[in-house]
Amino acid sequence: MSQVLLKFISIVTELFQGIVSNWMYDLLNKRGAFPHKPRLKHMIVVILVFLPVLLVKALPELRSLIGTRHEPIDDATFSNEMRDVFPVYIGSTWVYHTGKVTESHDGQGSNIESVIGNYTETVVALDSGPSDRFWIVGTKVSGENYLNKCAGNDLSSGDLDVWYVLNEEHLYQVCSRSEAYEIALEMRSEDLATIHYLPTYVAPFEVGKLWPAFPDLPPREDTAYQWFVEAKVDVTVPAGEFKNCYRLLLYTLPDTTIRWVCPGFGMVASTYHHRGSVVDYRAELKSFEVGQ
Repeated sequence: MSQVLLKFISIVTELFQGIVSNWMYDLLNKRGAFPHKPRLKHMIVVILVFLPVLLVKALPELRSLIGTRHEPIDDATFSNEMRDVFPVYIGSTWVYHTGKVTESHDGQGSNIESVIGNYTETVVALDSGPSDRFWIVGTKVSGENYLNKCAGNDLSSGDLDVWYVLNEEHLYQVCSRSEAYEIALEMRSEDLATIHYLPTYVAPFEVGKLWPAFPDLPPREDTAYQWFVEAKVDVTVPAGEFKNCYRLLLYTLPDTTIRWVCPGFGMVASTYHHRGSVVDYRAELKSFEVGQ
C-alpha cells in the first residue's frame, strides 16, 4: 500500500472519527448513557469501539516503524543497466532522513554540533533528448540536504533543481538544464572522451569495478580517488530492508564517502566522514514512491 493512499485513508478516517464521535456523544448524552462516575468497564467498552478507527488512523506511522522488506530484483530478468538501477519516472520520489555532526572551535575549546532533518527528491521532468538512447531527467530537491554539489559543500535548505543524463551505462549529475542538454549532445558522438563531465555512476555494477571521481588524475594502482564497487550487501534503513545492494566507496585524503545503491530503488543511503576535524554526515531512505 503506497504512502499516498495511507495518508488519504488516515485523513478520511480522522474526519469520519470526528463526525461520528460528536454525533454519538450527542445521541448517547440525550439518552443519559454517560454516567457521572464512569467505571473501568465503561472505559474499556469505549476503547474497544474506537480501537479499529485508531488503528487505521495510525497505519502510516505503524508502517514506518515496522519497516518493509524489499525483495531483490530477479537476476535472470535484471539487465543491470542504469534505468534498472535508478527508476527515473515522472513522480518518482525519494525522502531521506539526514543527520550531520560537526566540530567547531572557539577560544574556549571545541563544540560538537548536530543537525537532523529530511530532504526530498522528486522527478519532475523526463525527456529522451536528441536521441532515444539516453534520457534527460529533471528533479526538484527540497529540505535539509548536505554534500549536494549543486548547493555547494554545505547544508542547504530550500529548493534546488538537479539534472541527470543517463544511458544504459552512464549517469551524469549536473545543476542546470543547459548543462544536461550539453552532455546529451556530446553523448551522441559515442566518444566519452569528448564529454567534459565525469559520470556519477557507471554500469554494469560489479564488485571491483572502478571509475574516475576527479578529472586529470593519472592512473593509480590502488582504489583511492576513484569510485570503487567494494561489495554486494544487504542494507536496512528507515524505508525497510534492501537486498543485493552495491556499496560504493570513494576514499581520498582526508575524506571517505560511501553510497549504498540498490537495483530498482537507486541510492538508499550515503555517509561522509572528514578526518582531522569532525565532520560526519549520513542520509538514509525514509520512503520511496515509483512514478509513472
